[in-house]
Amino acid sequence: RKFGDTPGERRLALSPDGRRLAIAFNKGVELWDAATGKSLGTSPEILEPCALSWSPDGERIFYLEPSKGVLSISRVGGQPKVVLPSSMGTRKAYDLAVLSPDGKTLAVLITDRSQTEPVTRLAFSSPPGAEPKLAEDALPPGAASIAWTSNGDRVLASNHTPAGVSIFSLTMDGRKRLLQRVGGAGPFGVEFSAIPN
Repeated sequence: RKFGDTPGERRLALSPDGRRLAIAFNKGVELWDAATGKSLGTSPEILEPCALSWSPDGERIFYLEPSKGVLSISRVGGQPKVVLPSSMGTRKAYDLAVLSPDGKTLAVLITDRSQTEPVTRLAFSSPPGAEPKLAEDALPPGAASIAWTSNGDRVLASNHTPAGVSIFSLTMDGRKRLLQRVGGAGPFGVEFSAIPN
């Protein structure tokens, strides 16, 4: 099924009940009925929204807007609400943000560009909006995707380099473990879904 004609790179997120599809495009978030393909509306203008995730009740969509931080918007419209402001300055930035399955914790990738080599760490904001607590272990450069396991006890992160793709497991207490490494040029991006515990 085809959903819309808006050009440009997109990110998708299916609602918890599987009935609605949120699609981020370069100036907003579109909602669609997943079964019929009917448009359910478009958000007010949002510049380059990315990293979409739904609240567990399906009422709000969380997304990252690089210039503003992590925001949420009601699925039925209204103005976006800032959850984590982008107040770290130009040398640090949120790269990705994903809400936990129970809606109680926001996992964010933060890149610190103030050093010679950029350093990327996972941080946890619990409850969403609280000051993010950085995990001890840094991720290698090239972290590209993050997703919670279905029970919300850890986050998986993919790391992309010219040598291949690595998948890491990170717990909220900061422990990092390499799960798998795949050699070769690797895909441009990796998405996780239906992650087992």
